[in-house]
Amino acid sequence: MFKILIVDDEKLIRKGIIAKLSHNNISFSWTGEAANGEEALTIINSERPNIVITDIRMPVMDGIQLIRNCRKNFPQIKFIILSGYAEFAYAEQALNMGVSAYILKPIDDNDLMLTIQKVMKEISYSQKAEENAREVAVLGNDRDRLLIERVLNQFFHTSRDFEKEK
Repeated sequence: MFKILIVDDEKLIRKGIIAKLSHNNISFSWTGEAANGEEALTIINSERPNIVITDIRMPVMDGIQLIRNCRKNFPQIKFIILSGYAEFAYAEQALNMGVSAYILKPIDDNDLMLTIQKVMKEISYSQKAEENAREVAVLGNDRDRLLIERVLNQFFHTSRDFEKEK
């Protein structure tokens, strides 16, 4: 299951997003809220959410600063930006930081749900890829061990055959 954190200085927007998630049967194991980026960082450190939906403009620490801080320590977190500003500069910064989506307010329910489902699929694919990489590493270690055993067995049997011939 996924964890989601909603970061917006407007409480009604946070509550509205949570209501939209439950209304559209998007289920998460945990849903949290923060009123600004600084509060969000504290929650991110303790809860390790998979998805953070954040506003850009907020007091104390804005969404861009939040994403910059998280990229260093939590590169696996997927970010969705909500903004009332259609300024290209904001969108460009967000895209350069690897944000999954940029949604304009007022939020269209369908766009939000499709975006969250897309991000959930990305996370699932990433988790499966990491799992496969771990399995390949284990198989590689097993292969190396078996090769060493084979060489030692061949050496041992060859030495024994050599001793018999003597």
